[in-house]
Amino acid sequence: MKANLTALLLMLIVSSCAIQPTVIKTADGQQLYTFTCSTGIEQCEQSAATWCIAGYDVIQHTAHSSKVVPHYGEYPVTLISDNLTVKCK
Repeated sequence: MKANLTALLLMLIVSSCAIQPTVIKTADGQQLYTFTCSTGIEQCEQSAATWCIAGYDVIQHTAHSSKVVPHYGEYPVTLISDNLTVKCK
């Protein structure tokens, strides 16, 4: 059980290191960037600062949580995912 949980957490950490935003084009031609992070909002903010060198305005921040049971009979694990949508200055 411990090995499975460790593998799951390691997979989440490795997959969350490189964040590529989803680009959204608005009706008036502006570009918004949505970052999805599984290790906290700080990671999304750092990625937004990397993409938007001159700074950014936060358009929306949402947090989602879900419970996952790695294997039958094991304790559930709560996964939290943050979405941060920004507009670069």
